Amino acid sequence: MPVGLGEQGGGAGIGNFFWSIGGYDSTFTAQNNVQRYNKGSNTWAAGTPIPGVGGGWVDAAICFDSVNKKIHVVNGSEGVSIYAAHQVYDVIANTWSNSAVPNTIADGNYYSQDSGCGFIGGKMYLWGGYGLTDTNPVADLQELTWVYTPGTDTWADTGKLMTGSGYLWSGYTNSGTTAYSAGGYDLGFVPHNNTQSFTPAGGWVVGPALPVALAGVGEGIVSNHLLVWGGINSAGVMSNKTYGCNLPACPSIGALPFNIPVAKGFFAWSSGATAYSAGGFNDAFVTLTAAEHLP
Repeated sequence: MPVGLGEQGGGAGIGNFFWSIGGYDSTFTAQNNVQRYNKGSNTWAAGTPIPGVGGGWVDAAICFDSVNKKIHVVNGSEGVSIYAAHQVYDVIANTWSNSAVPNTIADGNYYSQDSGCGFIGGKMYLWGGYGLTDTNPVADLQELTWVYTPGTDTWADTGKLMTGSGYLWSGYTNSGTTAYSAGGYDLGFVPHNNTQSFTPAGGWVVGPALPVALAGVGEGIVSNHLLVWGGINSAGVMSNKTYGCNLPACPSIGALPFNIPVAKGFFAWSSGATAYSAGGFNDAFVTLTAAEHLP
């Protein structure tokens, strides 16, 4: 990728295109880059920078609305503070706009970083991460799951909590019916091997454990295969391994016979017909320009 960045919070992809938005450089200064990869031509191009609050944006939840062709960048940080924010990128017009920040009458704003998000049934679900609400103003790992309706530009609390605990820097992805979360740090920066899945009707349920405790992973779905790759293990070493299972059953998650080309964690990622990742950190927490896709 043209500019090596890490800790973007996620990414967005559809078909032959993949977007990396924001992230830290190697001095841990937040950047505002929008970088788009075209798999068909194997090239990168710059998009309109994310406005953010300061000079850059990191650790947001990022997900793609395939119906309206828009990328939603929710909450995150400018590198110092945690925000309730909702910035929307129109991939056709190459323009940014603001939508309603996560807010309910009962709880006020939901401020977070490293949350997950996904579109299911035309609505966007936001969950977990590290943050607080106006009515619960002590920052902590969050188990909340809120839902956004684009047609009315409004938020609501689903009332469905994540299982056990939320985590920092978990992987996340979604199918048309189900959202998934894998790994992540606790507040002691200890990685975990927990996975869980969410449906709007049933809420969150515990999934099979990852073979290795990891944080800062990528997670995606390709041809009904749930994939988890990269990340940092409990020894502080970046991984190049890929783990996965077959959906919808996914009785266990095992190692797959292919690795990502460069061991890394905390990169931008997304999936659809193809899984993408780009940037991230190596073991020395130097940002990488390496990018990859599968298949």
